[in-house]
Amino acid sequence: MSRSGLFQGTSRNMPTQISRDLEVEQQGQDQQSICLAYLGNLSLQKACQLSGNKKHQDITRLAGEVRGDIDRCRQDVKSAIDTLGQVVGVAC
Repeated sequence: MSRSGLFQGTSRNMPTQISRDLEVEQQGQDQQSICLAYLGNLSLQKACQLSGNKKHQDITRLAGEVRGDIDRCRQDVKSAIDTLGQVVGVAC
């Protein structure tokens, strides 16, 4: 088999695959940025709520809500990373 036969068809598909990989990577970064912005905004909202009401039970409840939001964000980021790994062909 000649060298040109070995790589035949690869170069034509490569730009398309690279652009798909970059698109998926960008989507993952966008999702992560959205999660971080959401958590920052949520933290600010919770801090504002706490500044007006410092009862221990409210602080505990709000801390639980924030933990739940962080866990959901982690799952979203993990899902984005897994999807990116599947598209690129790498197990994450």
